Amino acid sequence: MGAALWRATVVVHRYLGIAVGALMLMWFASGMVMMYVPYPQLSPAQRLQLLAPISPVQCCAASAIRLKDDEPIAAMQIEMRLGRLIARILPEGRPPFFGALDDGPPLAAGAAQARAIALNVAPRITGRSAKIISADILDRDQWTVAEDYEFERPLYRFGFDDGRHTQVYVSGGSGDVVLFTTRAERFWNWFGAVPHWLYFTQLRSNGPLWSKIVIWTSIAGGFLTLIGLYIGISQFRRGPRISPYRGWNCWHHLAGLVFGVLTLTWVVSGTISMNPWGFLEGGGGNERAALGGDPLPWSAWRDSLARLKDDAALAG
Repeated sequence: MGAALWRATVVVHRYLGIAVGALMLMWFASGMVMMYVPYPQLSPAQRLQLLAPISPVQCCAASAIRLKDDEPIAAMQIEMRLGRLIARILPEGRPPFFGALDDGPPLAAGAAQARAIALNVAPRITGRSAKIISADILDRDQWTVAEDYEFERPLYRFGFDDGRHTQVYVSGGSGDVVLFTTRAERFWNWFGAVPHWLYFTQLRSNGPLWSKIVIWTSIAGGFLTLIGLYIGISQFRRGPRISPYRGWNCWHHLAGLVFGVLTLTWVVSGTISMNPWGFLEGGGGNERAALGGDPLPWSAWRDSLARLKDDAALAG
């Protein structure tokens, strides 16, 4: 029984290594690339950089925003867009939307506005004036496949002639600039985040399936490493030759023991980062919501906007 179990362990390790070994190597190499070229995303600092300075003179007529006085609003942000003062409003339990804070016409959404927005922010992205050389509308592509953009679709994508082949994405729903990428970022991410996360567009479009595949392949990698460590430790010998193997098999035995523990912790931490089966979910409730308090009604936000017009500090 013991001999049969031993042979089964060795065979499983051998053939699982053939199936998963290349994937483990790819995870390691692509992780090294990710240390220097992260996946494209718009950071809060970059988003702030894209915004024009607010003009307090135009502040703040909220009559064009049609909301009930008692509607709970989780957050609101004021910004300038194409020379107009607007408010980004996040109602409780609903997607965000934009409303004008001046007496001008209603905000328009469409290809023409998206093009104007992209041209307006281009100098702050590229550092100089640039022309649009390509434009298309899409639901998702390799860089906007995540759920983070769900409320922003469809997306207008504009390519610029700035030397870095910058592409700017403008939301068709809100008119917000949600992302920009360069050719170098796109190129290196095909060797970094895309293979490391198995972030291929068709697979990542199905979130539950993608999550299961990543979790189970990482579990298979952890199991491969664990039984490899067990076999390696079991094969140790006392005496001048600590390994019963020769040649490449000896190198595999000793190197696997040296790096096996590191590899195991690396694979297990990667598995846990996917929060399999709610492993990292807390049981104490929504602490962030408790600290933030209840959302304020729209009437309170509207009164605050009205007071901003007379605020001496803002006017100065």
